[in-house]
Amino acid sequence: MTTNRQLKILQHLTQHNSLEVGRLSELLQVSPSTIRRDLRVSSQNT
Repeated sequence: MTTNRQLKILQHLTQHNSLEVGRLSELLQVSPSTIRRDLRVSSQNT
């Protein structure tokens, strides 16, 4: 299942064509590990 946070990550990637884990963790107020985990889950679901 895709979370709201994962959707925000995908939107950021679509708008900016790249992403930085540190910047996303600041924007979404979660740890860098959480961002990495969301990216792994998203890539496994495609």
